[in-house]
Amino acid sequence: GLHDQPLALADRGVAADLKKLTGVSGAIEKKFNDLGIFHYWQLAELDHATAHKIGEEVGLPSRADGWVAQAKAMTAETE
Repeated sequence: GLHDQPLALADRGVAADLKKLTGVSGAIEKKFNDLGIFHYWQLAELDHATAHKIGEEVGLPSRADGWVAQAKAMTAETE
């Protein structure tokens, strides 16, 4: 739950709703969180190889580049 997060993440604000990404369910969002990914900017900064590794971790490697692209678009809107 929310209280399991390391304090280092607290200064970044509340975790984003990663389920807005195409194909991301609650279970996949939890896997992202387990991998330390809580925000769109973290996905937006990934290179192809790292994104693909994370995609494999959550079981959807074919979606990984799309998630990064969506995250870049979302972070561009908010900053």
